[in-house]
Amino acid sequence: MNRLRTEDAKLGGAFDQLRSIRNRALDALNSGASDPAARAANQVSARSSVDSVTRTLTGIDTTGEGVNSSGLSDIAQSLGGIDLSTESGARDTLAAVDLAIENLSTFRSEVGSFQSNNLESGIRSQEVAVENLRASESAVRDTDFAQATVDFVRTRVQFEANVALLARSNNASKSILDLFDSSGGSSGPRRYLGTA
Repeated sequence: MNRLRTEDAKLGGAFDQLRSIRNRALDALNSGASDPAARAANQVSARSSVDSVTRTLTGIDTTGEGVNSSGLSDIAQSLGGIDLSTESGARDTLAAVDLAIENLSTFRSEVGSFQSNNLESGIRSQEVAVENLRASESAVRDTDFAQATVDFVRTRVQFEANVALLARSNNASKSILDLFDSSGGSSGPRRYLGTA
């Protein structure tokens, strides 16, 4: 995200340089066309700005950030033949600069769209996750551990008592069944003392 912002700031500088070249071309078309010294000064200034734009645009690489920057070198190359020494050269330069400004604006809008749609939504999602984690941590920290321990021990004692009662109940049932089995298992009626 920060890298894209840095690259966008560089693009803003290139955009300013393109506007400067455009102003020089307009000046060459208007008053500078009749004055050789003004034409020469405009040419030197424009050439310096073109060199700056070329260095900036060829040094930007946003491909690893999800934005294809391969078209920037084409923009830089389109400015290679500027000539403000003649009226037709100034017109051609003006057309080339206008196209470069349009292409650079399109690229900057793609970078901005990528930042807005992909990166910033990811950042918002991460911020929500951090907030949820903080809320969970707060709930854990706010837990009354003494009360939680008492509740746990009470529940465990109740569970163990229920298991013991169930085992005792099962043993009592088994004892009754064993009593019936032992009394009814002889072959024939039982005789008690005193009976024939």
